[in-house]
Amino acid sequence: MKNLVKNFPFIFNSVYILAIFIEVLILVFSNIQQFNYSKFISSYVEVGNTFYILPWIGLLINIISYLMNLDDGWILGGCIAGIAGFLVLAILPEFFFIGLICLWLGIFLFYRSFTKRRQRVVNHADFK
Repeated sequence: MKNLVKNFPFIFNSVYILAIFIEVLILVFSNIQQFNYSKFISSYVEVGNTFYILPWIGLLINIISYLMNLDDGWILGGCIAGIAGFLVLAILPEFFFIGLICLWLGIFLFYRSFTKRRQRVVNHADFK
């Protein structure tokens, strides 16, 4: 259960980034002949308004994970980046690329935490 609490924001952020990536691909390739950035942003905001609750859920998940993992600095950094990313995605969907950069940074920090935990487990196993 303890690992699920540490891994859940990583999983949620990864799935959310994948969903946004697929959404962007669909919006870009549906209007490839007359692509316009302002039209793309307005279409993205319209689609994002139908799923307005998901960034708030991600924000809540990252806040809970932050409060439960105060002992691991890498997870704290990942949660802070996730909180910033989901705030941008929830409040300013026009700047979704900034939110995506924050979420990517959060995923990198979560992954760094996993490798550090794995190294600690391997190092403790060597001494036994």
